[in-house]
Amino acid sequence: MSEETKMYEKLLKRVNTLLIMAGCHFDETDAKRTVIQRFSSRRYFCFNMVMLTIHLICDFTWLALEYKRASLIELTYFIPCVTLSLLACTKSYLLVKNGEHVIDLIKSTKILQAISGRFELRTKTERESNKSVTILTAFMNFNLVLYILGYILFAIGPLILTGVLYKSSGKLVMQIPFVAWYPFDETDIRYWPIAYFHQLWAGFFDASSVHGSDSFYSLSCVFLQIQFKTLQYDIEQIIPEETNINTPEFYKSFRKRFMLIVMRHQELIRCVNVLEVIYSKSNLCIIAVSSIVICISAFNFTTSDDIIWRTIFLGFFIMWLLQVFSLCYYSNLISLSSTEVSNAIYNSYWYKANAEVMKDLLFVLRRGQKPCKLTAWGYSDLNLAVFSKIVSTSWSYFALLQTMYSE
Repeated sequence: MSEETKMYEKLLKRVNTLLIMAGCHFDETDAKRTVIQRFSSRRYFCFNMVMLTIHLICDFTWLALEYKRASLIELTYFIPCVTLSLLACTKSYLLVKNGEHVIDLIKSTKILQAISGRFELRTKTERESNKSVTILTAFMNFNLVLYILGYILFAIGPLILTGVLYKSSGKLVMQIPFVAWYPFDETDIRYWPIAYFHQLWAGFFDASSVHGSDSFYSLSCVFLQIQFKTLQYDIEQIIPEETNINTPEFYKSFRKRFMLIVMRHQELIRCVNVLEVIYSKSNLCIIAVSSIVICISAFNFTTSDDIIWRTIFLGFFIMWLLQVFSLCYYSNLISLSSTEVSNAIYNSYWYKANAEVMKDLLFVLRRGQKPCKLTAWGYSDLNLAVFSKIVSTSWSYFALLQTMYSE
């Protein structure tokens, strides 16, 4: 097993641990199951989805009943919380629904790693691979710490608010993490634990499913990018510098290596398309709501006088900003590395070859000039330009809200 495969297995196991907590973990038998069989085999996941659905019903019922009397901070707190829950529901559902594609992607990535590992040691590509994996690991660790701290604050925030209200008014009015309606008085200490632990459960499912799904997306992008880099190196070395290449023996050897490179290139393109199938719909959901959620979180952070509320909204702001950035950044890596395959042809000794070899290389060059893309369900390509546009739009909304609020 190559070093790259070991790193992939290690990080994949870590991602699967997060998804096990939500119930939408990887299962090799999904490749032979129908959609109904995949869901029925995950009873814990179905239970979580039922709990989350009840939670969302309570949230939207509160909005329908209280939106006229609710304060601005309650309404703006409602939006990012519910959006996160809807996103968790969408991501986890699509991950289970596309279970056969997930297993296909994992197996294909491992096969590509095994094929590329047969060649000689590549100091340059291994150094770049280690750097990419190090950055990915650091990013995953930072996100995990952010989610853990956010969940702890989510859990203890209502308790602190309860204590503050009791100290100021002398009345014990219990608080819950989300604003929601229940068929009982959730502020009564006799019934409060039901609502409180129900919302803690929903929050835990939100955090584990969103972070786990995003981590698998980033992991897949990084290791597909590494395979594109390895493919580039092999293309650059396909024509030796000091060999009589215009001989039948060389052409026979060349064709054998060339066909293997073409097959690897085609498989990499297919893997990117599989990743697109798994994530394109959830990507559209994120792109559609990110500007509003980032804007509202920033607005509440700057206008709220309560340190607890400000900390909560700061967490939402950083979390959403990082989520959109990782989505666009890793997609951008795939696009760049896929188009660099054509550059590898230019960097090879193609000018020493005969017309037949040049014709074969031109075939790969023309295909490599067409980038592999990850999109928001075809609505928009995902790259750093899209991230810049989202941040710019969020700033415009934020400036408008600030102006309206000050007036």
